[in-house]
Amino acid sequence: MLAVPCALVLANVFAGIGLASQSRSEEAPCLKQRHLPAFTAYNLGSKFDGLPLTSVERSCFAPPPRALHRLGEPGSVAWSSDAAYGTCTPEGSEGTCDSPLELQSYPECDRNFSSYGVVEPAGALSPRKSFLLGGSYKIPTVAFEYGRFGARLEMYTGQTTVVIFSYGNPDPPSLARRAAHALARLIAPKLAGISAARLRALAVDPHGCRRSTSK
Repeated sequence: MLAVPCALVLANVFAGIGLASQSRSEEAPCLKQRHLPAFTAYNLGSKFDGLPLTSVERSCFAPPPRALHRLGEPGSVAWSSDAAYGTCTPEGSEGTCDSPLELQSYPECDRNFSSYGVVEPAGALSPRKSFLLGGSYKIPTVAFEYGRFGARLEMYTGQTTVVIFSYGNPDPPSLARRAAHALARLIAPKLAGISAARLRALAVDPHGCRRSTSK
């Protein structure tokens, strides 16, 4: 398993940055900042569950001025990292498809449980459900999709939100859950200094996240 502290890959990011669907005016805020927020880009090594790591991208999301904030998207400049596993066969006129497994890492300051416009108490992030989905009572984990056509889980670690997508495979929920359990084993030892209650509180706080540079 590999976790890449984003602050340590600044040169590589700017040397080959991917800014998908961004105009030059939208790219400018990302490139002018010349820094990365405190979050960790997670992946599960060169192969997971028989699926090879097929791409790793880091990108910057910079909405145009006065853009309406769409739920689940950051309202200001934000960085993300994407690791895709396996391949797929494009279908339809657009010629696109979803990888069987994809991990996206965001600064939790930009994306957490509150980003979807639902005000919930910290107790809504049940430790029992978190354990069943993500293999950890401590790391808040929720399922936004969980069925035979696809699964999307989110894990909130205090600094990094990890989004797990699973589509186009025989059992999307099981694959997403196995990936979450593997990530929990990687992440949990780094969280010794923060309580489960604090992690849940940060996950539901629209202004929350750990303002720390530690990874």
